[in-house]
Amino acid sequence: MRLAPYLAAAVALAAACQRRAPGPEECQSFAAAALGLNDARMLETPGVKESFDQLVVHCLTTPFDRALVRCVEERSAPGLIVERQRLLLTPGARSCLAEFARRRAELEPAASNEPQRLPWLDRGP
Repeated sequence: MRLAPYLAAAVALAAACQRRAPGPEECQSFAAAALGLNDARMLETPGVKESFDQLVVHCLTTPFDRALVRCVEERSAPGLIVERQRLLLTPGARSCLAEFARRRAELEPAASNEPQRLPWLDRGP
C-alpha cells in the first residue's frame, strides 16, 4: 500500500484548515498593543488587568482576523491613555478596529439599516 498520496492529501488538508483567527498568544499581544501596555507590571493595576482580560476574551470569541491584530500592533504606541478615570484604547487601535468593522460589515451586512457597532469602539473620544 502506497502512503504517499494519502500523506500528500493529509498535508494539503491540514494547510487548508489552518486557523485564520488569532490564537491566545496573538490575542494577548493585540490587547497589550491596543491598551498601550509596554511593561507586564502595568497589568498589576486592577483596572488595567480587567481591560486587558476583556480585550483578550473579545479577541478570542469575536471573529477577529490576523490583519486586525497586525494593524493594532503596528499602529499603537506604548503608553496608557486614561480619560475621566477610564482606560481608553490607543488611537491606532481605534482606527484599526474601525477598519475591521468596515471590512466585517462588507462581508456580513447588518440585518437592519443601522450600522453594526463594536461595543469597545464607543469608548474613545
